[in-house]
Amino acid sequence: MSTQERYPTTMEVIYGLETFPKQRVPVVLALGTFDGLHLGHQTLLALAVQRAREVQGRCAVFTFDPHPRTVLTASPDGFLLTTLDERLELFATLGADLAVVVQFNDTFRYTSAETWMRELVTRTAMAEVVCGANYVFGRDRGGDAALLRRLGGEYGFQVRVADPVEVDGAPASSTRIRDALRAGRVTEASRLLGRWYALRGTVVRGDGRGRTLGYPTANLSVPSSKLIPARGIYAGYAR
Repeated sequence: MSTQERYPTTMEVIYGLETFPKQRVPVVLALGTFDGLHLGHQTLLALAVQRAREVQGRCAVFTFDPHPRTVLTASPDGFLLTTLDERLELFATLGADLAVVVQFNDTFRYTSAETWMRELVTRTAMAEVVCGANYVFGRDRGGDAALLRRLGGEYGFQVRVADPVEVDGAPASSTRIRDALRAGRVTEASRLLGRWYALRGTVVRGDGRGRTLGYPTANLSVPSSKLIPARGIYAGYAR
């Protein structure tokens, strides 16, 4: 299935920075991991898309697969708020022109922040970079917005930092959403996401308990990497 068939716009999906196509217009990069695409991520990406339109360029959003935390620490199954496919669909819906999926592995984790930025400049010739206030990158999290600004002056790209989005008195974050879901606070998690939390999977045969309950049930098999809310009874929509 082609990218155009899978995602709701003609967003290009590029696997590996080395395959980034040469662009004839300015490139605005949105940098982050973007697990969950919560309200803060959406604000950041909206700024990047806006800037790309203003300079008559293209917005490219970067994401990692696997999630860096699964490589850096022994994260258990049930960690991700969005699978890669879910993230790509959301990127397209939010207006990105390109999505670049970078493999996060042991080689990448030891790449310095300066080396990573030089590679980005060489491969993308970006005109602008948009990141969050707490964005860090490179070996030992050695790069941040301040370093980006210094390197921008050196390599000729602008840096814009998106303001955090506060919900209930604190910034929206993937960590807050995971904590809420693990505690069964699905409504709170959904407020931070700006949409209802969703699980996607295949309906599989179960133990036939629906026959004894008197109403139909469905057993959903979801990827082991996807975070499932705490045990409980929830109202939801199915499609």
